[in-house]
Amino acid sequence: MSTPWAARRKTMYMSIVIGFFVIVFGVPLILALQKEPTCFDGKQNHDEQGVDCGGSCALLCEFQVKPLSIQWSRSFKAGDGVYNATAFIENPNFNAAIMEVPYVFKLYDTNNVLVKEREGRTFISTDGITPIFEPRITTGESEVARTFFEFTGPIVWHRIRDEKLITNVEHELINPSFSPRIDARIRNEDINELRNVEVVGVVFDTDGNALASSQTYIEILPKLSDENIFFTWREPFTRPVGRVDVIPRIPPKQTMM
Repeated sequence: MSTPWAARRKTMYMSIVIGFFVIVFGVPLILALQKEPTCFDGKQNHDEQGVDCGGSCALLCEFQVKPLSIQWSRSFKAGDGVYNATAFIENPNFNAAIMEVPYVFKLYDTNNVLVKEREGRTFISTDGITPIFEPRITTGESEVARTFFEFTGPIVWHRIRDEKLITNVEHELINPSFSPRIDARIRNEDINELRNVEVVGVVFDTDGNALASSQTYIEILPKLSDENIFFTWREPFTRPVGRVDVIPRIPPKQTMM
């Protein structure tokens, strides 16, 4: 029969053993279960205004932004059975952009039959128009009468500080009724050089309807410099020209949080 002292000693040893296991295994488990909230944990916590969005997160909640507007989409004949499709997307938000979203152009003939689809992915810049240009879509013998554009994936808004450091310095339309050409000059106001800059040119008639579109690339645009570019068309414009837009496509820079 054990003495009271022996029983107390046994209890003390058991307490020490249990305490050891609690410290070694229990504390790390508790700490693991009490991780700091993040913007990527699938929960609305900390200062978020939605699940992983708003507050100090880089992603914005849908209710924090105004929706995109598809101003127009159209296909322009570039040759027999070949079309260039263009869409103008307006983002009314000053501090929100989309880093990547999938889309599709659908081209229909005069009988409203779908003759061709072209899928792609694009960014949407802040505050203004982002042109989307898909070149050389082949339709065989079908004539395109209508073009439909839509986004095909979820739109994820990023908080952006976009200073729009590329500006269109000037442009001029030459020979619109003979061999149309746009001469333009683009300026890089950034302190860094830019590569593979896409620029889209669109010509509108006096009623604001798009007559033609084209695309060019600037392989290297040095810092604080100008670059001359041009767009040409083989056929004259069929209506008087009222406006010319020359828009660089520059991916937005995500704000560091």
